[in-house]
Amino acid sequence: MLACLILVESKAAAIVLRAAAIAALIFLSAVGILWSNYTWLALSLTGGLAAATIALNLVAQRANWPPLARKAIPWLVLAVALAMSAVFVPSQWILLAGPAIDAERD
Repeated sequence: MLACLILVESKAAAIVLRAAAIAALIFLSAVGILWSNYTWLALSLTGGLAAATIALNLVAQRANWPPLARKAIPWLVLAVALAMSAVFVPSQWILLAGPAIDAERD
């Protein structure tokens, strides 16, 4: 949910990064329980999106990018992350498409 906040308002990235870091510290005691791997994945992706958005916003400020380009930064980071996941972990995309492929076979 916090990652969606970054996509809507990129100025919230610093707050979201802090929240993800605090949540990770709190969640350290829950390592090894059911769904903990997915929680760590969500926290790391949210933190990564926030950190990349902050970094690109700093670059955009220094390079004096137009406001529309600055608003597109979080979406650009998300698109790059999805493209990288499709290249480096294609099995996840195949698992997501599995039900659709099975429905076509029937």
